[in-house]
Amino acid sequence: MGFAVRRTSRAYVRPSGATPAGSLELSIIDRVVGLRHLVRSLHVFSPRAGGGQSPARVVQEALGKALVDYYPFAGRFVDGAGGPGSARVECTGEGAWFVEAVAGCSLADVNHLDHPLMIPEDDLLPDAAPGVQPLDLPLMMQVTEFTCGGFVVGLISVHTMADGLGAGQFINAVGDYARGLLKPW
Repeated sequence: MGFAVRRTSRAYVRPSGATPAGSLELSIIDRVVGLRHLVRSLHVFSPRAGGGQSPARVVQEALGKALVDYYPFAGRFVDGAGGPGSARVECTGEGAWFVEAVAGCSLADVNHLDHPLMIPEDDLLPDAAPGVQPLDLPLMMQVTEFTCGGFVVGLISVHTMADGLGAGQFINAVGDYARGLLKPW
């Protein structure tokens, strides 16, 4: 049995404050063409008592705040004169790709996304931004709200930008801002 997910909004989320501009060179290992790949993850959040604000709006605002401190995530990967092996991050502040979606079911209806998945993973991950190659965008995010008030954050990031620890720090910063902390650390 499948459940419908409908994407309702797509936009870039820019940093909520000023960020440095410029070019960041990648390490020698991060310039290896075959190691520049997309990492996909799903993060499930049960409904909270009191609810109120739309989870997508809260996460979107928190993302903008986190992008001030983690500004390379708001930039773009570009290839240098030497081709893909000379890629770098241009800190443009253009923003991370953000998609809002709604699911026509509760998290309980889909067993909180435990296996077997009753919603295709691709429905919970952001679709590609128009006119931009996915490997050129350091971060794409989708927040899917369920009828119960719970939500799923689907992330696609480029491994070249951050390893697991670095990506975890960034995701925690977004979460801390979403919970209302003034500064995550």
